[in-house]
Amino acid sequence: MISATSLFQERNFNLTRLSCLAKGLIGKYTIVDLRNDSSVNGKIDSVDGCLNVTLVDAIFTNSKGDEFFFDLFFVRERNVRYIHIPREISVMDTIVSSLNAIRFPKLNEESRGMSRKKSRLMERQLETKKRVQEILQEKQRRKALENQERRN
Repeated sequence: MISATSLFQERNFNLTRLSCLAKGLIGKYTIVDLRNDSSVNGKIDSVDGCLNVTLVDAIFTNSKGDEFFFDLFFVRERNVRYIHIPREISVMDTIVSSLNAIRFPKLNEESRGMSRKKSRLMERQLETKKRVQEILQEKQRRKALENQERRN
C-alpha cells in the first residue's frame, strides 16, 4: 500500500523534475537507453515520479546487439540513461500539459466521471432536443398537409 508521504513525494518529484515529460510520453513508442549501453524500444505504459518506466511490447537490445522481445519490461530509475523523445512531440507542450494535469486534477475531465448534476443536465438537454425535433416534425407535417389541400 502506498503511504500518503510517498504520494506527496511522487507529486513533488513530478512537479520539480523532468519526470513530467516522461509521463507525457505514456502511450507513445520510444527508446530508453540504459546505463549499461543497452536499450529498450517499446510503448511506455507507466512512469512514476522517480522515473521508473514500464514498457509494453518491448524489444530489449543488449550491448552486443542481441534483441529479446518482452510483453512487459520494467526499468528502474537508476538504470535510465536517456529517454528518446519522438520528433512529433512538442517538449514544452508536453511538459505544460503534464504539469497542469498534476496541479489541477479537477480540470482533467477525462479522469472523472459525470456528477449527478451533470448527468441530470445532460438528460434534460436530450429531452429538450427530442421535443424540439418533434415540434419541427409536426410543423413539417402540417405544412405538407396544407400544401396538399391547396393543390386539391
